[in-house]
Amino acid sequence: MRLSILAFAAGVWFLQQQAALPGWGVLALLVAVSAGLTLAAREARGAGRRMLACLAAALAGVAWAAALGQVRLADA
Repeated sequence: MRLSILAFAAGVWFLQQQAALPGWGVLALLVAVSAGLTLAAREARGAGRRMLACLAAALAGVAWAAALGQVRLADA
């Protein structure tokens, strides 16, 4: 669980280092891939489960931060 939280934060940090926000289509793809990885992690065992969960959390962090950024910039 702690690794997933750190992976989520790393995903948010990664997005903050980018020069531009991804579009809505890329966000939808990120959410779909993150959901798929989460479902795959539920079926996996051992270290593979932890790795898939962390990757899903990192992608979710990127998608969450990008969605908030898109919504905030839409106000301008």
